[in-house]
Amino acid sequence: SGLSYLNVTSHIQWYLTRGVDVKVVLMLRDKTISTKEKLRNRHCDIPPEVANVEDDTAMKIMREAYQMYGEERVTVVSYEGLMQFRQSYLFEIYKSLGFEST
Repeated sequence: SGLSYLNVTSHIQWYLTRGVDVKVVLMLRDKTISTKEKLRNRHCDIPPEVANVEDDTAMKIMREAYQMYGEERVTVVSYEGLMQFRQSYLFEIYKSLGFEST
């Protein structure tokens, strides 16, 4: 598909070996909605099977990071939840990350 994927797990490890207290935020989309939007908007002009492979690859990478580091290093955020609940959800995310915002 020509896309590049970030290896979240190796990035976390890289920072940890340098003494950085790292936490990543993973933004998840509902797979059905994500695929539908890619195809509806002609996202990258890709066929449905390629869109599915992209989604599966991204999910595999994110799942690996979450399973390896858990909630201590990985926060999972729902894109649909963010779009639905907006500011209240965003402030809850900030709070879970230790950010103060108004």
